[in-house]
Amino acid sequence: MLKQISFRLYLLAIALCCTVFLATSCSDDEEGIRVTNVSLNESELSIVAGQKQILTATITPEDATNKEVIWKSSDESVATVNETGEVTAISKGDVVITVTTVDGNKTARCLFIVEKATIPVTSVSLNKTELSLFTDKKETLIATITPDEATVKTVTWESSNEAVATVSETGEVTAISVGTATITVTSADGNKTATCDVTVEAPKQYTVKFNTNGGSKLDDIVLNEGERLIQPENPTMTGGNTAEGLYLGIVDPEISATFDGWFTDEQLTTAYNFNMPVTSDLTLYARWNGTGPDPIDVSAAGGGNILEKAFTYLKSQTLQALTAYTLVVASDITANGLAEFTNANVTLTIVGKEKERVIQKTNVGNFFTIRAGTLTLGNNIKITGTGLGKYRACYITGNGNLVMKKGSKISDWAHGMTGITAAVYMDSGTTSFTMEGGEICNNVIEATETDQVFMGAAITAFRGKVNMKGGLISNNKITTNRASCEISGGIYVTDGWNTEFNKTGGVIKDNTAKIDGTGTGQIGQQVLWKKGTGWKKIDANLSATDNPTTSNMSDPLWKTVE
Repeated sequence: MLKQISFRLYLLAIALCCTVFLATSCSDDEEGIRVTNVSLNESELSIVAGQKQILTATITPEDATNKEVIWKSSDESVATVNETGEVTAISKGDVVITVTTVDGNKTARCLFIVEKATIPVTSVSLNKTELSLFTDKKETLIATITPDEATVKTVTWESSNEAVATVSETGEVTAISVGTATITVTSADGNKTATCDVTVEAPKQYTVKFNTNGGSKLDDIVLNEGERLIQPENPTMTGGNTAEGLYLGIVDPEISATFDGWFTDEQLTTAYNFNMPVTSDLTLYARWNGTGPDPIDVSAAGGGNILEKAFTYLKSQTLQALTAYTLVVASDITANGLAEFTNANVTLTIVGKEKERVIQKTNVGNFFTIRAGTLTLGNNIKITGTGLGKYRACYITGNGNLVMKKGSKISDWAHGMTGITAAVYMDSGTTSFTMEGGEICNNVIEATETDQVFMGAAITAFRGKVNMKGGLISNNKITTNRASCEISGGIYVTDGWNTEFNKTGGVIKDNTAKIDGTGTGQIGQQVLWKKGTGWKKIDANLSATDNPTTSNMSDPLWKTVE
């Protein structure tokens, strides 16, 4: 009995299996085998514009009934794709190519990174194939790459004889010595070359002599052919009867006649043109005006002395061009209410008559404030004073300029000097201080002001250009008990906008700086320079031939502040 039941169950199971099989077979015959996935042979490709690449789509399962697919580009301006999966790169950019199955809407993607086609260099040429230069002269060669749309236009330059001529990375040729050299330019792409033959010759030289017609002697000047003569300092005649006052033009109170220019003929009829190049030996003749000039009437200007009146007068003038004035001072002056020097078209030279004249200030505040124009301290002028507090003796800002000539002094400032600088302070990148001669000496600062963290006893150049060509900076002293204070007994220069220190002459010596108490700042006895986050200093005395600059920080005279 049991055997019969088991056999029936076995037959029933077989019947059920057949039913399921038949049912499944009927369904597949009606709908086919469905797509379950699609994939591409690549997921990311780099290609150059103009090239083609075929993508291969793989359908899963392999025996799917409907294997039809649709191809699409996300940006046909970058690349297109046809119905067989062939991708054509058009232009630089990124594009996604998508394949989609008709059955089941299955997708796969490939990112194409299209790079611009490289255009090779076919040749390089120079604007000159031959070049003649005098020694110390320069000229820039211009390289032209062909074709103009070449992808890589980088070139390198080389001289066959750098003892004769050198060439910079921009093609600037500098003549060094007499001889010949070949300058070669080479393209980085394709190694294409072009050459220029350079011949360096010694220039012809001409001598300019000066016949001063009774004035002070001037040395001859030798120039290379084609150079322009820079107008020399005017000769003078001794004597002098110029009164104290403000004068138009350059006036020397010690002369008996006024220099009236250089002329090319002994008859003094043809004025020399300093803009013309020198092409032969030359003698220039001085002409003199024996009548002394009359001073400008400044009696209506504000101020109690000639200095105050002159500054007030010049501040009010409307000038269309740069105009020179001279202030002749014949007595000592105390000026505690001086107007600011603000006229951009004024150059004023202050000179003392017969002997040193002292101009001083005795109360708190800036003394000379120079915002525009050029103020020159000339012979026999000493600027001094006491009690300025945290202010400056000479404050140069805006577009102001200060010049010191031989025989001028900014010295002996003391008593109540509590901040910034005793002599010259600059805080604008368009200012300049030029020391051609004179002295900045014996100034004393006790830096007690809490709002100042950097000072130089002689010069503080927070911004601007300091050009020391001569003169003496000596025995200036600064002390402070403040922490983190940066000080120099001589010159303090920051790395502010357009700040420079250029020494080509003069002497800086015996200046001292000291931090008392618990101060932890940086000190330079002669010069202190802030470079970025670092510091450089010079403690040793600088002679006229020791000429470090802020553009030459490798000079051994500079020392790192420890």
